[in-house]
Amino acid sequence: MSNFDGIPAEDWVAMHNAVMDYAAGIDTLDMDLFRTVFTEDVLLTYGEDWAPMKGIDALVSFVDPFHRRLNGTHHQTTNFRVSAYDGTTATTHCSVAALLLVNDAPGGDWFVRHGFYIDKWTRTADGWKIHHRDFRPLFDTGNLSILEFEWEPEG
Repeated sequence: MSNFDGIPAEDWVAMHNAVMDYAAGIDTLDMDLFRTVFTEDVLLTYGEDWAPMKGIDALVSFVDPFHRRLNGTHHQTTNFRVSAYDGTTATTHCSVAALLLVNDAPGGDWFVRHGFYIDKWTRTADGWKIHHRDFRPLFDTGNLSILEFEWEPEG
């Protein structure tokens, strides 16, 4: 399926905007905005670094403290593509480069993780929401120790 085949423009834009809200929510530490992107029962995997997270509260309980300890972040999401769409569900893919900054960190002040988000969407009464996000890492640059974070998944 090409990027727009059979997809109403307003649906493509709504999903794309939600992906942008995800990045903006993290980078500005606006967890209210961040929450708007996902269903309550979201399942998210971040690769091998952390266990899968189930439910928006568990996801926020990880994302918020992980990012608040940093001096800044910059999530760039590009190459947004819709690969499946039936009007009530969809699958999208996009590339991401996440810059994480810690001033004066031993080993260097920055870390960048590059990879892909594969999102499964559901149309809800509040619009398109991600109900499953799978992050697939591609490669890292910078100080890997910036990722060190003690966290235990809920449940």
